[in-house]
Amino acid sequence: MPRQMRKEGKECSLPITPLRPDPSHLLLSPRCQKTRSCPAPPAGEARLTRRPARAAIPRLENLTMRRKRTMTVIALKESRHWLAWIALSILLLASLLLFSSSLAPSHALTPEDAAQAGLALIKTASPLQVTAGDLVTYTVTVSNSEPVSAAVAAITDTLGAGLSFAGMLAAGDVTSPPQVVSNTLSWTGPFTVPASSELTLLYQVRTAGSLAAYQACNSVGIGTAAPAAQVCVDVAGKAYLSYLPWMAQDFSLGWLSVAKVVSPELVEASVDAELVYTVTIVNEGDTAGTLQTISDTLPAGLTFLGMAPGSEVATNPAGTTGTVVWSGNWPMPPGERLDVAYRVLANVPVGQHTNQVRLAAGQLAVSSQPGTATFTAESGTLLEENFNDPSARLSRWTRFLNYWRL
Repeated sequence: MPRQMRKEGKECSLPITPLRPDPSHLLLSPRCQKTRSCPAPPAGEARLTRRPARAAIPRLENLTMRRKRTMTVIALKESRHWLAWIALSILLLASLLLFSSSLAPSHALTPEDAAQAGLALIKTASPLQVTAGDLVTYTVTVSNSEPVSAAVAAITDTLGAGLSFAGMLAAGDVTSPPQVVSNTLSWTGPFTVPASSELTLLYQVRTAGSLAAYQACNSVGIGTAAPAAQVCVDVAGKAYLSYLPWMAQDFSLGWLSVAKVVSPELVEASVDAELVYTVTIVNEGDTAGTLQTISDTLPAGLTFLGMAPGSEVATNPAGTTGTVVWSGNWPMPPGERLDVAYRVLANVPVGQHTNQVRLAAGQLAVSSQPGTATFTAESGTLLEENFNDPSARLSRWTRFLNYWRL
């Protein structure tokens, strides 16, 4: 800022520029705005004079202080801008976090996502063989293998012909009755399936009365997810006949059940071993008929040897490997039981081995479910007598090497 200088009673305006920190050394700009009476100062310098009525010329430290104050004010203004930017950034970050959390999927899954969410659907029926007019109990299990809970919007069951809803059972997780439209049962949720847990429905259906035997099937589904496999039951025909006034009899048509067992159930793999199969056939109805054929499908590595003691069928079947068939006309009156026992030679690899037996009959219904039996073959390890065990008998053996020590 130019200051007014007085020389011999005259004033002139000279700009002052600081040269170095020493306040006694000031360099005057050669550009001096002079008045008419103001003599020209020497080139590049001038002497300062004081005006009587004015204060002393500000010293360098005063100028420096003013500069510091200016810089402090500017720094404060810039700090306020930075604080505003930081606050705005925090607000933007919080908004982004809230927005992303609103887009994240929830643990409650729609039925369309049920198959991808680790939900499994299983349905079973009990019993699998009934008489017309009897009740069948269905168990529907929804399993959740995920570490989070899932929600199922609805469960539907499509009943086959010959079945009608009879009621819910209290042992299940869902006890409210379904909405019944035609042959479709619908339970409307949502139903929560906890993480790594199950949801169970228990309900009963009644089979329709019929003189003839039939098979009744139905399937259950979760929303639009893939339904569980169909569950079928065999229904034997049943009639209600009046013989005389005030007298009646309730009976069912004859049908054959079949069961199968094997002994022993554990053998050594890749070594010849003899097995004994026993097939039991029973007429569960009130009418007689004839058993015509018994067919057994032997797994690979099994060969028929002969009939076993206790068998009511003495003749050998046709064939020794694969499917072996006994043919005959065995009469099967109501309640009749027929046992068939036979020996086979097994030389099979490690694992489980199952075979199935099926029946054919005249004037009798037969089960659609074959009789099955399973045995297991393990890798061979021979044994040694445990002589150090005082409680061991000579017939008690322990595993050791590959030979028998007697």
